[in-house]
Amino acid sequence: MNYLQTKLYAILLLFCVVFLNSCSDKKQNNTVIEVDIKNPAKASEIFSGYFFLQLEMDSLLPISDIKKMQMDDDYIYLSDNHKSILIYDKKGKLVNIISRIGRSRPEYIRIDDFDVYKSNIYVLSKSEKKVNVYNVKGDCLKNIKLDMWYDALSIYDDEKMFLFSAYFNSKEYNYVLYDHVNKVDIVKFDYFKEQIHMLSGNTGYFNSLDDGTLLATKEFDMSIYALSEKEMKPIYTLNFNTDGSIPASLLEKPNDELNSTLKHIMQKITDIGETKDNIFLESELRLHKRGYYAATLTIIDKLNNTTKIFDYELDKEFPVVGQTLLIQDGYLIRECSILSAQNLKKHYGLTIFDDIELDEYDNPFLFFYKLR
Repeated sequence: MNYLQTKLYAILLLFCVVFLNSCSDKKQNNTVIEVDIKNPAKASEIFSGYFFLQLEMDSLLPISDIKKMQMDDDYIYLSDNHKSILIYDKKGKLVNIISRIGRSRPEYIRIDDFDVYKSNIYVLSKSEKKVNVYNVKGDCLKNIKLDMWYDALSIYDDEKMFLFSAYFNSKEYNYVLYDHVNKVDIVKFDYFKEQIHMLSGNTGYFNSLDDGTLLATKEFDMSIYALSEKEMKPIYTLNFNTDGSIPASLLEKPNDELNSTLKHIMQKITDIGETKDNIFLESELRLHKRGYYAATLTIIDKLNNTTKIFDYELDKEFPVVGQTLLIQDGYLIRECSILSAQNLKKHYGLTIFDDIELDEYDNPFLFFYKLR
């Protein structure tokens, strides 16, 4: 190879390296997406079908208030009113109830959040600064002591978990990756200056995509962040054409006026899921035609980053009722109370419950809406 060929080869190699790096950087850049809430899609554009399960009753009391849902290959897990974890099979049959209210080692004062990892249930008790780990049978396998009052958790691997605290801890970071085996913080993200507890609920702070990517969302922030051991980076930011905009100065320093000022614009992204072609996001924001705060579903086309929005207007073909609990495995999963089920028949003439005797003390239904 002569000098000229060597030089050309070096230039070509340098160009390839620069090109590959630029492509890699482009993948990592935050994608800003405009969302038009004034022209919502029809339910038939979002869903291709649905089915529902009625959850089997315990002999004692019906479910009172579902706070969170998780699902793996075998079971459905529901936290009820911060007191118990109910475990069902995929047909709605009750498998077990973990209800361990108390102050001893295998017990908890309150369920502030929970996660399921390798069929074990990790229960966070904030006031006690601990996580109890149970198997499906309800045996307490271990206790994990924490050094701070955390609001939410997500199990990262066999040794580590992400913990979230809403602007209220002495570490001055909202997200901490904690190694509970070696009892050390690995990394901290999202620094804040002022101690203001700002929490709208324990759901939505962590979500996962099908490839295992862990996602985080924050109050009054329409960005979605990818979390890893190395970084917390925004991958999508949504711009909704609502009636108002968020003053940047207000977001720089959380305070007591934040909620009252922004509640008519939006609150947070609560649930995230995906199919092969789309990413689905549920968020709370003000709708023009309704004039009040409501849940909306935003659909992002992965290929061209175009969007649709669905505002949960009732459609007789796809009666979307209740509150969203989870978006997973290509389904939007919602809770439908007995009262809502009765209203569907009474006010809208729907006959889907005609073969079911509805009693006001029965457990709710879970509706599984197949996403397109």
